[in-house]
Amino acid sequence: MLTRPAAFTPFQQSTAADRHIIVKVDDGVTVWLFSDIDMELTDGHVYPILSRRISIAQSIDLYERNWRLSDVTLTLNNTDYLGTGAILSDEWDALLNATVTIYLAAGGLVTALSDCLVRFIGVVATSPSYTEKTITLKAVDSSKLNVVTLPQNLISETSGLEGAGAINKGQKVPIAYGDFIKTFDATSDTGLAVAILYDWDNQNPKVVVSDHALNAITKLFARVRGLPEPVQYLAATLSVNDSGLGTAKPDDTTARVFLFPISNFVGDTSETSDGTQRLSNVSSTITAASDQGGGIVRFTTIDLSNGLAVGQFVTIAGTTDYNGTHVVTAVSLTGFFEISITFVSDQSGTYTSTVSINTQNIL
Repeated sequence: MLTRPAAFTPFQQSTAADRHIIVKVDDGVTVWLFSDIDMELTDGHVYPILSRRISIAQSIDLYERNWRLSDVTLTLNNTDYLGTGAILSDEWDALLNATVTIYLAAGGLVTALSDCLVRFIGVVATSPSYTEKTITLKAVDSSKLNVVTLPQNLISETSGLEGAGAINKGQKVPIAYGDFIKTFDATSDTGLAVAILYDWDNQNPKVVVSDHALNAITKLFARVRGLPEPVQYLAATLSVNDSGLGTAKPDDTTARVFLFPISNFVGDTSETSDGTQRLSNVSSTITAASDQGGGIVRFTTIDLSNGLAVGQFVTIAGTTDYNGTHVVTAVSLTGFFEISITFVSDQSGTYTSTVSINTQNIL
């Protein structure tokens, strides 16, 4: 809904009230005010060189839910309006991207532009055209400039991306967007771009990350079928401005994957390699033991995420009656695990476990 100024409202429906169009052109340095009559406002002097009626049309698309204004063409007298010997076209030699605002003035209470109704705000999209007597200026509705479909460029049509395989040809080059945070390695990553493969070089996939230069690329991940989390390439060439694009290319096919959140690892998080097995040692403190009945003992752990899972072997030490290796029968992220053993008393101690991950056929 239009907000009508107090000085405009009493005259908006009066057929006897004078109505005039005021045009404001602002290039960021100079402000020009024009109308069909001479006016003196607190914003500056309004010069009477607007030579033709301005037509503004609006359209509403109920299905697309769009509201748009037409472009506006202004025709002004190309005269020495200041009396200095210079005509208007001498001043408008670099007017591209200047802002054009069109006001409707009504009645005799207008002393400032704030007393007028704003009917159009646009941008000069093309250079003004001149004749000996007139100057013509075209302004584009500012809202149109914000209606842009992104991304726009296509794989194999953009320079440097012609080597894409058939499956990716014709796909749109992605853009970096949104906020995305992963805490692998206890570091924060913000921003996410879903890259598209466009080139294979010595079997190392090169991908395009964004259709524009980036401030930074920190890591490169890849989805592997059957794994719940993406794998991270250990070494990659990350280009924030590769001929105007963000690109990435792994230096080799070595990658790593976290099959559960890193926060589940407690105590010793070192990893050792045993052929195709990757071993992660989990250890921490038991603060209490309680009887659950039926030959089940619950051990409260100092860490809420104790890194254990049902069916996993856990070795308990430092207690009087529960030491040894047992099978975990229950586990909770609220800080406990359970095993099958006869309850004796409340005791504290430590626990360790080794998580084995088969790394065959991950890549």
